[in-house]
Amino acid sequence: MHFSAGPVGHMTVVGNTTDLAGNRTLWGNYTGTIDINPARGTFTPLPSAGGTDIFVARYSPANKLTWARRVGGVSDDSAGTLAMDAFGNALLSGAFARTVDFDPRKSTADLRSANGKTDAFVWKLSPRGYLVYAATVGAANYDVANAVAADSAGNAYVAGYFRNAPDFAANGSPAASGATALTLSSYGDRDGFVWKISPAGKTLYANHFGGSSDDRATAISLATKGDLVKVSGYFSGWAQFGTFYNENNQLDIFELDSVGANDDCLVEYSMSGLQFNQAFQLAGEHPVV
Repeated sequence: MHFSAGPVGHMTVVGNTTDLAGNRTLWGNYTGTIDINPARGTFTPLPSAGGTDIFVARYSPANKLTWARRVGGVSDDSAGTLAMDAFGNALLSGAFARTVDFDPRKSTADLRSANGKTDAFVWKLSPRGYLVYAATVGAANYDVANAVAADSAGNAYVAGYFRNAPDFAANGSPAASGATALTLSSYGDRDGFVWKISPAGKTLYANHFGGSSDDRATAISLATKGDLVKVSGYFSGWAQFGTFYNENNQLDIFELDSVGANDDCLVEYSMSGLQFNQAFQLAGEHPVV
């Protein structure tokens, strides 16, 4: 399979995944204009809107292009990971700046403006590449969704980081209109977050961990045994991860202190309500990205 960028373009494939039917979905970032069709002599242009844009493309088992979509605005937008749910929908995480249209099939059908420098998003596309929903969250700084996973019912679980006090329920989708505010406040600098979204795009729950320094969630997975959401990331200095009942049956705060400049961590939450379960620490130096 071959792809190409235009004379002033650049393309980076972030990842690819194959469903049970053998269809392959690729996603990544690009600038300029790229040829997304691997067929010989066939040019399917996908021009960017200005800065770095995001693409998602699906191919048949015979490597024929089924559909391709892009999202982005005049500034730089970035893709995280993509998950396929049990119904063939594609769920892409990432971050966007300024104003973008999340429904590329219709003219300005789903415009979103970032609340800060970047907002985190989850972009859900149907098996035929049509918009199902775009859920976004952000405050006055950098907010990013690094990774996403999906359960058997089609709920999305998202990991990333935020700063300040974004409202996770105010994601702008029709299903979330009138929803009760779900505002999380960072403990200091950036905090890592986990966010659960319904199949229709409604925020269900959110939780976070962090301290006074830069703390981030970078990956997420679902463990069917125990119905746990597992979020990996890193933290610096001291960080709060949740509450628990100590040996005196008193509600206490679970905290960890880093040994190095940044320590890796694994945090477990319940799938149902994203309630804190436990956290593990891997001491050492973690590069800041």
